[in-house]
Amino acid sequence: MDPTAVYGITKCTGELYIQYYYNRYGVDTRSLRYPGLIGYKSLPGGGTTDYAVAIYHDALREGKHTCFLGEGTTLPMLYMPDALKATLEVMHAPAEQIKMRMSYNLAGMSFAPEEIAASIQQHLPDFQIEYSPDYRQQIANSWPAVIDDSLAREHWGWKPEFNLEDMTTDMLLNIKQMYFQGQRSFHSAFIITIMGGETEVFTAESYIISILKSEIIEVHIPYGLQLEMFLAAMPFPISDSKAWVGSIVTGK
Repeated sequence: MDPTAVYGITKCTGELYIQYYYNRYGVDTRSLRYPGLIGYKSLPGGGTTDYAVAIYHDALREGKHTCFLGEGTTLPMLYMPDALKATLEVMHAPAEQIKMRMSYNLAGMSFAPEEIAASIQQHLPDFQIEYSPDYRQQIANSWPAVIDDSLAREHWGWKPEFNLEDMTTDMLLNIKQMYFQGQRSFHSAFIITIMGGETEVFTAESYIISILKSEIIEVHIPYGLQLEMFLAAMPFPISDSKAWVGSIVTGK
């Protein structure tokens, strides 16, 4: 490795330090190099691999996703349960099995945006993806498409459990449950049309406040899953919310 960016330089420096402390003082140091991590409990933060998280949220909320990486951009990824599994395994492995004292590579799967989109379409056939590469494309182009984790497999038996299809099934299931349970409702924006023609963007929180203030008479929100998720986020029964609001009109 010969990193040229500060991000990689600092990581490499840390790995050299832990190797030094093992060689000089016998400290039992262990380290992992993760690829792009994908999980349903954290929101995408705008990183280069975060499209692979955002795409699932967009698939359920909007039915479409605009990807900031271009078609054919293959990157190494790892599902969070496998990342946790690997971390625990390397921590508990007998010391004699840890033969790399800088850092072990981890690999789970490698895929391009169109491949993850195809896996989503197996569950949501109408899902659509568009491509609009931005500055993160250049970053992605500088990364390897595949990571060699053969030493981790050989030394302490590392093996991922999730492939792309398994991860997609699990991501969609858990994100859908999160929306229905209202865990993200106060952070999810919905278009609400107020009687009189004005259109504004409300969060579920502001919607509730408006109901309590009797400011909204009629509400228009997307038909289908978004409607169900939105109403499920209400802190009172749907029948009560209809009585408070007056009427809820859905539109396809």
